[in-house]
Amino acid sequence: MFLNKLLPRHLIHAKSLSTKTITKSTSALFFKPEVQELLLKLTRIDLSKVFRKQKYGQELKPPEYKFLTTEEVEKLKEEAYNRAIKKMQMPPIVPARDDSKLEVLSNDKELLGHDVCKYVFTDITFGISDAKRIIVVREPDGLLREANTNERHRMNNIYFSRPGATYKHPDMFEEENLKALCDRKEYVFILDRAATQYEPDDQLYHNILNTTFTHIHENNGFDHLRSTRHFGCLVFFLANNNIIDNLLLQNLHCNMIEDAVWLIKVYQIVNPESKCATVEHIQGKDTEFVQSYIDLDSSKKDILSHFFPSQFLCQYNGIFLSCG
Repeated sequence: MFLNKLLPRHLIHAKSLSTKTITKSTSALFFKPEVQELLLKLTRIDLSKVFRKQKYGQELKPPEYKFLTTEEVEKLKEEAYNRAIKKMQMPPIVPARDDSKLEVLSNDKELLGHDVCKYVFTDITFGISDAKRIIVVREPDGLLREANTNERHRMNNIYFSRPGATYKHPDMFEEENLKALCDRKEYVFILDRAATQYEPDDQLYHNILNTTFTHIHENNGFDHLRSTRHFGCLVFFLANNNIIDNLLLQNLHCNMIEDAVWLIKVYQIVNPESKCATVEHIQGKDTEFVQSYIDLDSSKKDILSHFFPSQFLCQYNGIFLSCG
């Protein structure tokens, strides 16, 4: 990407991140209407990317050509945009299920030695979500407890398999395979597959997201997710872990001042204890708002100050920076 050629490597790559755990309060911030609106704006819906050809293993239908009036074309564009909005629905960010606190329902010692294997009991009532379905396990020692995440995943896949999900953990998510996919910038493929395979509260799903988003951040691969349903989750991840500077730098370099403002607003909401959290954005004073973040909270103040606001002077003089 352009930043890799533009910046010294020590300014591009962060140290291995110790990512924050998603809590109930963090999840509540993600679902906040104001945050959802900002994340959707930052996604920058590009219809050509949203409806691009994708490898689903299905035969492509031939295109259909019609003669339309200007009004009909505009109506179809509006319908396409509304369909794109639905496709941009972000995977939910929720706390990971804690298997260390499984509820014990009973401990029937008289069953000790009755069998050497575990018994799994699953409520297969139709219409219950996988997350709320009752699944319990009877241990050989007589203990009756809630099923753990792995057991729930396996039982749900047996009785209510989802299209695209497999019974076993896919090999592509093994550490070295996942790293190879990230190195090839197959971010969308990774995240789509993870969202299909796992529930949002699965710790494995959280691990995959953390690994992928960290790789994107360290290699400035933001454009690979822009105009996909995962971009908003990426932005929230960056804001929650206080590492928005690389994305902010890209926004400034590409003269996307509006995106820079939206990004900082998300950062303020997610980090109310930050120094810039009390700085209010005033209409028409975008540069002052961005500068307040750079001065008060940025960990890359020097490099951001180099690009801002001087890069806008280039724009005003008719010189535009390339963001290819």
